[in-house]
Amino acid sequence: MIKVKQLNKYFGDLHVLKNINFSFQEGKTTVILGSSGSGKSTLLRCINMLETPTDGSIYYRNEIIDPVKNIKLIRQKIGMVFQSFNLFSNMTVIENVTYALKVVKKMPNEEAINTALVLLKRVGISDKKDAYPSKLSGGQKQRVAIARALAMNPEVILFDEPTSALDPEMVSEVLEVMKTLTHTGLTNIIVSHEMGFAKEVADYIIYMDDGMIIEEGPKEDFFKKPKTKRAQDFLQKIL
Repeated sequence: MIKVKQLNKYFGDLHVLKNINFSFQEGKTTVILGSSGSGKSTLLRCINMLETPTDGSIYYRNEIIDPVKNIKLIRQKIGMVFQSFNLFSNMTVIENVTYALKVVKKMPNEEAINTALVLLKRVGISDKKDAYPSKLSGGQKQRVAIARALAMNPEVILFDEPTSALDPEMVSEVLEVMKTLTHTGLTNIIVSHEMGFAKEVADYIIYMDDGMIIEEGPKEDFFKKPKTKRAQDFLQKIL
């Protein structure tokens, strides 16, 4: 569904992504692992052109993603959930979820509200529909962010360390919602430090180090018999 070819990204003299090549399979959940600074989040942000690649190409259903020509249309198919929620603070929960439906999809107000209510119920937060983000916990905000991403009926959702800004007791409620999105036909690409979660939901694992994909493959192979010394050392430290 998404192909990354010879992707490089520089920030000034810093070479953050180095010749990345990978194909993300439709309907599968890929978890990207690696130490801080390995390039995981930058790779995710390049996929939907929040960061413009220095060189290389990214394809969505064999169509090259162009930050000028087609990115707005493709972003309607690729949702994103950020670690810092990025909710509109001046809008209620239901307004956050309905905004893109009304502005981008031109959906009538009543239909947008009904769609939002279904999604808020799905993520377990319909009782907060009239609250503002300032009145929500971190876990509640992230569940609203997931509902907002789902509202556009995407084919792919990118999760950029969605639990890293949460207090420990709130992590599980967000991970439980994310689990319900796996193996449903939706393509999930997740940057995460949650190893137990990765073991449970991932179809494939990418392990990154120093801006490169060091190892990739089915989760069973990665966790049971990692091939590279770097991956072995990484797993020894965190498991």
